[in-house]
Amino acid sequence: MLMTVYDGDLKAEEAFCRFLVCDPARIGNHAKKSPNIQDFTALVKRDPHFPFEWTDLGGAYAAKGKKAEAEVCFRNAVAMSPRWPPVMIRAVDFYFQTGNWKAALPLTMDVLDQVPDYDTHIFERYLKSVPLHDALDSGLPRGNPRPARSWLAYLVAYGTWPDIQRTWNWATNHGLINVATANSFVTWLLMKHPADAPNIWKEYLGPWSEDGYLKTNYVFNGGFEKGYTGCLMDWTFQPTEGVEIKIEENQPAEGKLCMRVRFDGEHNVGPTGLRQDVVLGPGKYHLKARIRTEGLTTDQGIQLRLSPEWGSEEFLGTRPWTAVDTPFTVTQLKVYHLELVRTPSFRFGNRIQGTLWLDDVRIEPAS
Repeated sequence: MLMTVYDGDLKAEEAFCRFLVCDPARIGNHAKKSPNIQDFTALVKRDPHFPFEWTDLGGAYAAKGKKAEAEVCFRNAVAMSPRWPPVMIRAVDFYFQTGNWKAALPLTMDVLDQVPDYDTHIFERYLKSVPLHDALDSGLPRGNPRPARSWLAYLVAYGTWPDIQRTWNWATNHGLINVATANSFVTWLLMKHPADAPNIWKEYLGPWSEDGYLKTNYVFNGGFEKGYTGCLMDWTFQPTEGVEIKIEENQPAEGKLCMRVRFDGEHNVGPTGLRQDVVLGPGKYHLKARIRTEGLTTDQGIQLRLSPEWGSEEFLGTRPWTAVDTPFTVTQLKVYHLELVRTPSFRFGNRIQGTLWLDDVRIEPAS
């Protein structure tokens, strides 16, 4: 800052500047208080290679309704700093403010491709001004899946169900969805659109889905032969004191693998932490499984339960592989929790010990 008796005198500052004694900040501060084309033009002349001077001048022209002159300024700014998001986003704002969103899309796509910092800023404008098919086809980079996943998450929070469906289909068709995004989306569907969750989950799985899944069996990976995705419609494992859950090859009921659940004898266990969400519509079904036990103690056994209403018999002691078959009837579409649980005991010796093996879990429609 030039602290002289001429402080505040812009004409004196301009005169000093002829002798290279300049204080651009003084003009800039004055321009911000009272935006005018003249001040910003002066700053551009002094430093014509600094892109932000051009964006400020473009903003001044736009404020006066001079769109053509403003656009020239923003184009110059972008040309001077190719692929620099802070400059590009100012040009983006100008195009959206003047209704020329088509000119903004190449810039927004480039910004989204580089950094996540402006996702919300851009997506707010997409949702307000850009038709969905244009946002998908011209506003999201193809080779980078991150923006598409972020856009889907934004629509889940603020968009409409039809737009969410179209975006999901578009993103999956272009191979842009990963497991984490699919899991998050299915979790949301189970809360908001449960009827759609199973088919969307199955479509995402593609060839990895099992034959007959959602037709002859509503339990995914009931034989524990596949890897685990972390999705609520797959098996999930909530760490539980006193319980060790592990996949093993020790004499499964069928296939190569089964689930082993071991109790350490130090805790009065309730839920074991093993769970899968299933969506069932009205109809009659059978909950089936194979269960084997060794040395299960206490008065309260372990059962496979379709919470909150139906459950298999309880298992205690030592038993060979035993088939369970529990018929039940669903009256309305609902999300159910398929769990391996125990009712905590109220007896003095209530700490359960022993091992249970689980295999071939199925929910079949009644024939």
